[in-house]
Amino acid sequence: MDTILVVDESSLFRKFAKHMLETEGFVVHTARSGFDGLNQIRKHRPDLVIIDDGLNRQSVNNFLKKKSEDINISDTPVIFTAREFTQERIVELCRVKVRRFLVKPLKIDQFFETIGSFLSRSLEVDSTPCQLNLHVNQNLILLEVAKGLNRTKLDLVHWKIREISESNDITDPRIMILMSDVHMEKQSEFVLESFIKSLVGITGNASNVKVLTSEKAVKQAFESNMSLTGVDICNSLIEAIDAFFGKRGLEKLTSNQDIVHQIYLSSHEDFDTTGQIDLSFKKES
Repeated sequence: MDTILVVDESSLFRKFAKHMLETEGFVVHTARSGFDGLNQIRKHRPDLVIIDDGLNRQSVNNFLKKKSEDINISDTPVIFTAREFTQERIVELCRVKVRRFLVKPLKIDQFFETIGSFLSRSLEVDSTPCQLNLHVNQNLILLEVAKGLNRTKLDLVHWKIREISESNDITDPRIMILMSDVHMEKQSEFVLESFIKSLVGITGNASNVKVLTSEKAVKQAFESNMSLTGVDICNSLIEAIDAFFGKRGLEKLTSNQDIVHQIYLSSHEDFDTTGQIDLSFKKES
């Protein structure tokens, strides 16, 4: 069984990578620093290393130098991730046998494709059409889902919301899901159940997750699934805002939809939603 070592200072990213890769059948070890990574690579002799440039530069360089000098691990391929790469840095990394570079936020299909190319495996990415948009305003996280329920993308949403909540210190997130033009297929109900449960797990309470939709098939899926009891299905924005914010929220609603959008449905400029994980696929760029 192929083994992968992920070296990244972000505990959330390590957990994300471990979850996604173990789902694909890999054995995954993680490290939070170059020093820790060096101990792990010598101990486990992984088939692939994924390391991030956000670590201390000296720590990263020492890891790569020591690795290249050790005959037992020198040929282990390395995927290097970073927010950006300079030409100078790429040349420097190539000297220590780094052969592949990925820019964060990572697109999961490109991430899987790159890993698969090293390990001669084809990793599964759901091809179901699905459009996602995410906005943050105070502690309200608005997620727009359209076209279909893509298992891979909706799995990413869980990690993306955790990342946003952590980086912006959102301690009491409320999640509103707008679902429109969603085509329910054979496996859609299972995907929907898993998705909603993951979001309830983030908020800690089913009442903190609301679904705004007019889709009959989506409503039927909720009504027929007892495990989704407690998640409100709303028919209108007024109903959804009332369910979350009560009278205080309704008083802000006017007939001017621009004001409604500005108050509730737009991203607040003070919130960082870029992060390390992208909800879109590379092939959609």
